Amino acid sequence: MSKKFIILNTILREGGFSDNPYDTGGKTMYGITKRTARNFGYTGNMKDLSLEKAIDIYDKGFWQPIRLDSINDSRIQELLFDARVNHSPGVSVKTAQRAFNMLHKEDKELAEDGLIGSQTIGALNNYSHGVYGKEPLIDAMLMIRGQYFRDIVENREDQTIFIVGWLRRLMKLRNSVGFRWKR
Repeated sequence: MSKKFIILNTILREGGFSDNPYDTGGKTMYGITKRTARNFGYTGNMKDLSLEKAIDIYDKGFWQPIRLDSINDSRIQELLFDARVNHSPGVSVKTAQRAFNMLHKEDKELAEDGLIGSQTIGALNNYSHGVYGKEPLIDAMLMIRGQYFRDIVENREDQTIFIVGWLRRLMKLRNSVGFRWKR
């Protein structure tokens, strides 16, 4: 999958314009908040944000800062990118670090610091289960993200209205990355 394809998949999961009073992001278009759009020079009405501008914002503001071009598996790229869009850079990367650590207790663990350095990139690129390949890492990242959603609604009751949508998002993401266990 190409970067543009991954970005477009996430835009499909995000949807179009939204102004839900319970959404901490406020007014969004394609999942991009008004504040983020302004930070990238967009001054128009959020409903008028073009798809091209959204892709550019996602590339420069979301993809590049977490160094996704350094990740050699497009499925891991999509999982990290979607989490980055839905949460924050730190949460996105911590999800991957925590998943790796869960699967790799016998090796030196990664710091779960949310920073995408050479150790994290190397660990994600080199991880492969002897039988199942990258599938355990993919599954662990999705499970940890589901736990993160659970933690949100446990700590902020007003966010409970989003849990069904978040779970559907994870199912769509799982389908998008072509999740498949061998055997």
